[in-house]
Amino acid sequence: MSGNGGNSDESNAHIGNNKRRGLMPKGLVASVAQVIADLAAHIAATVAHGATGAVVGTTNAQTLSNKTLTTPTIANLTNMQHDHQGGAGGGTLTAPVIVSFTNAQHNHQNAAGGGKLDPSLALTEMGRLPYAYALEMPEQAAFTTVRTLAAAGGGTMFPIEITDWMFVQSLTIHTLNVASARSWEWRLYKEPNGGSATASEVAGINGTDSFTPGAATNRTSAATTPGLVAPGLYWVVLRCTHATNGLDIGTQATGVLSTNHSRIKSGLAALGSTIDISTGWTPSTVWVAGRLNGRVAGEAAAF
Repeated sequence: MSGNGGNSDESNAHIGNNKRRGLMPKGLVASVAQVIADLAAHIAATVAHGATGAVVGTTNAQTLSNKTLTTPTIANLTNMQHDHQGGAGGGTLTAPVIVSFTNAQHNHQNAAGGGKLDPSLALTEMGRLPYAYALEMPEQAAFTTVRTLAAAGGGTMFPIEITDWMFVQSLTIHTLNVASARSWEWRLYKEPNGGSATASEVAGINGTDSFTPGAATNRTSAATTPGLVAPGLYWVVLRCTHATNGLDIGTQATGVLSTNHSRIKSGLAALGSTIDISTGWTPSTVWVAGRLNGRVAGEAAAF
């Protein structure tokens, strides 16, 4: 055949034959294959439609950032830290209204109980206590009776009542040794609540002292970290720390209606953050010459 008409007929015949055979032209097959490939690539793509991050799937476990949610419905807060301590925890609450404390332990002993109260809130009206003696101690007494705390662990304890807020600076005791090196330590412990025998220290209200006496003398040991102590009943615990020499402290006998005013113990371990104030202690009717010294009037030294 010759001419365009012949070529057209030949092409039509070729297409017709392909149709009858269930075949498509090569160009169309290639186009369909490309479309299929493009669709597969689009499905697998993590970046699509101009997004610069991973595509978000409704059931995928993904971490999202830089999203703004408007009035979202949150079905469960199980995995959402939400303590309102800062922005990450829901933001700080301003004067929240708490309707009931029925199920809230709230004794202000620690963070779980509502947090410790700030002592400074009450100082303007209550003031600060300048000193506190051992409970019921007659300060005019001579305190010439010796109580020897044995070397390396002899101990004694006595109660002391702090009737107002007190900025404790130091502890003073009366010692009766007249020679040789001596050393001792002390700590202030809270009277346990609820009948427990384990007393906890008042942080920072503790100290040590080393000296070589030439006569009976008062010894004052500064607190490691002087600070405010709330009103209440406390225990002062003394312990001899010298390896070979005991510590003689002054005590005073009581009268006809005497009761126990102190306790003594041998082999007392180094003082720590807590102490058993019951086990192994022997009651005694004598007063121990001891006094907590406090700061007043914004001063840096004890009264």
